[in-house]
Amino acid sequence: MRAAPIQNTGVYGNNTVSKNNLNTNQTKMRISQNYSQLNMQKSNNPAFGWFGLDDLFYYFNKKLNASREAKRREQIEETNKKVVDDISLMSKKMRIPVSVARDKYNEYLKIGGIEPSKNGREVGLNKVIGYSNEKLDLIKDVVTPIVMKQKAVQSGQQPPEDLKIPNGVLVYGPNGRGKSYMLESLVEHFKIKSRQDGLKIKTFVINRPWNLGDTDENAYAIADTFEDAKKFNEESNGHSIIYVNNLDNLLDEDEHPILCAEFLNATTNCAKDNITWIGSVCSPKLEPQWLFNPSRTDICLAVRNMSDPEMSALMSYFWAQKDRQDNSDHNKVLNYLNETGMNVYPPVFKQIADNVDKKLKEQDYDNYKRGRYKKPVETQDVISALEEYRTDLVLQKQARPRALSALDSLTDDAYIAKIQEKHNANK
Repeated sequence: MRAAPIQNTGVYGNNTVSKNNLNTNQTKMRISQNYSQLNMQKSNNPAFGWFGLDDLFYYFNKKLNASREAKRREQIEETNKKVVDDISLMSKKMRIPVSVARDKYNEYLKIGGIEPSKNGREVGLNKVIGYSNEKLDLIKDVVTPIVMKQKAVQSGQQPPEDLKIPNGVLVYGPNGRGKSYMLESLVEHFKIKSRQDGLKIKTFVINRPWNLGDTDENAYAIADTFEDAKKFNEESNGHSIIYVNNLDNLLDEDEHPILCAEFLNATTNCAKDNITWIGSVCSPKLEPQWLFNPSRTDICLAVRNMSDPEMSALMSYFWAQKDRQDNSDHNKVLNYLNETGMNVYPPVFKQIADNVDKKLKEQDYDNYKRGRYKKPVETQDVISALEEYRTDLVLQKQARPRALSALDSLTDDAYIAKIQEKHNANK
């Protein structure tokens, strides 16, 4: 039995009864209509088919208080503006009408995107709820170019001359924001696209105990993986995605000079061998400046703090995934999180949802006399699980000692831009 994930419903037997008497299609229509009304304010209204903003914000279904609803509208408008700006730039760059650019942009996103299931069982980047702008960038700048090139190569055609294949992709942000979850989802996204489209895209994950230092096993893990990826390209003209896990622990030049040298050598201009590496760090300022050389890392993406509406969407998604009716008051849960200073990024809330689901299963039943029943999620169920998590949480802040520099006063974005500007000037 499955409870509809996007409505406030009551579940009886095999039937899902909506309090608003709306089925899933009607709800989807309502979301799409709201999106269209929002876009009417724009002169260049992007219409994307199934990869539209109504899909990006599909799990933003719980009614929140006035200030949070305003924030939600602001975020949708922000993503909409980003898309409109992208289309406008494409129109000018290609010297084509905006309407033509919009259609090309739509097709471009569909090449790299995966159709959402909208039932709590998302895959690839679709399961990274919230972070709409970050997902848009990853699909637009990382997935689509690689998929487009592989489609062209395997059909015997020349890829577009201006197609930019990423060499290195670095996501950054404080610990606990779900950076690893995002990159693991990106790896899964490539696997699914490769299978769906019959493409020669291979994924590798390097996951080593870097804290053990410059061991032969650690050094060979880097060198051998990149060598295997080169051989894959030579034999099949395919593309490799190499996810280097725990990059923070690897990139310590004082403790791991050999590992850093191996990584530096392997990642420099690796795109020429149809290789793209991906990884994450908590603080760019703690990493060697050579990491941000554009010949090594040409896409840097900040993973920002989640807003209240995004955290609400995250809760909706995981309760849909657990097939449970969501009776919880998201405003009360969000108030608790704000009061305690907690953040519910995807990895954290998955753990919370697992714990709540485990306890609620004790009250579920499915038998001939009583029928089927799944205990709904109530507000106190969520807050109690958050309290338990908060009590057990041990924050470990590890920072490598490092001499301060004049660049330390800059924001992370400005810091990276300054280093890349210096490298570009030295070309």
